[in-house]
Amino acid sequence: MTAPFVALYVSSRSLSPNQLSSIQHTFDTAQDYPEIDPVPGWIRAVPSSEWAIGMSAEDIFARHSDSEETNSDYYFKPIVVLDDRTAEDESVLLVSPVLRDDDEWEFLAIRFSPDRVPGAAMNLSISNQTLEDYADVSTNGIETVTIHIEAADTDSE
Repeated sequence: MTAPFVALYVSSRSLSPNQLSSIQHTFDTAQDYPEIDPVPGWIRAVPSSEWAIGMSAEDIFARHSDSEETNSDYYFKPIVVLDDRTAEDESVLLVSPVLRDDDEWEFLAIRFSPDRVPGAAMNLSISNQTLEDYADVSTNGIETVTIHIEAADTDSE
C-alpha cells in the first residue's frame, strides 16, 4: 500500500496495548459496504507522535495540518484520535475541518464505533461527504470548536 494514509494519533496513556491492537484490527478488517474490500494498514499510527499524549483533538489536528511529514504521507483530513474516552467505551474520534460560508475553517470531531471509521474516513478523504453529514445521524454527540486554518494551507488535500 502506498501513501497517503489516514493518520492515527493516541492522546491517552489510559489505552492498553490490547485495546490499541483490537481497535487497529477493527480498522483493518471493518467493511461498511460489501462491494468495497477492507484496506488493512490504511489507517495507521503516525510515527514519533508521542507528542499527542495529553493533547486535545483540536491541537492534534492543528499540529497535523502544519507538519511537512504528515502532509506528504497522510491525508490532510480526516485524522483519527484515540483519547481517554476511547479507553472507557472504545468510541473513536474522527476529526475533520469543514469550510464555512465565511471562508473560515471549522474543526469538527465526532465519535464513531471503530467498525464505522474506515468507511467514514474514506468518504471524508475523497470529499464525498463532510463530517457535518455524519453529525446529522450521530447519537454519541458532537464536539465542535472553531480553529483558524488559512485556506491556502489546505492545498495538500
